[in-house]
Amino acid sequence: MLAVVAKSGLAPDGWIPVEKTNLGTRFPGVYAIGDVAAAYTAKAGTFAERAAQFVADDIVANLRGTPPPGPYDGAGECFMEFGRGEVAKMYADFLSGPKPTGVLMGPSVELAAEKANFARCRQERWFSGLSSVELLREAKRRQATSHIAMREANTGCPKTTVR
Repeated sequence: MLAVVAKSGLAPDGWIPVEKTNLGTRFPGVYAIGDVAAAYTAKAGTFAERAAQFVADDIVANLRGTPPPGPYDGAGECFMEFGRGEVAKMYADFLSGPKPTGVLMGPSVELAAEKANFARCRQERWFSGLSSVELLREAKRRQATSHIAMREANTGCPKTTVR
């Protein structure tokens, strides 16, 4: 993926420069999130997921002519495995204050259960509750067809929210 970005002309230094408040690039209507963006946030999937939701909300606001949701705060959380059935959880806010802040909780067995629920909710939301075998089959099908589609399911899992 980074090779594609490097050849695109969007990333003169290997990262795509973005506007801190909305993740927009120097090209109108073009945004960059996740591992390719020069946004001073963690390069973890949960941060990319929140950034994607923020950008989607920004695009919708632009199309509707309504105020943007911003500014983007670069906040999020992720889990870290410690072994022995224990997991820690880190919450960080990279952009809304004068300097990044963070809180580390755990490690604990209770957070391992929370991480398992987090994974279950993502699986249900993204793949409509497919079993592990079905997920592997679906991943192979998508890889073979180069088609990626995410389906939203009403699972009772927490939704990703962005300020």
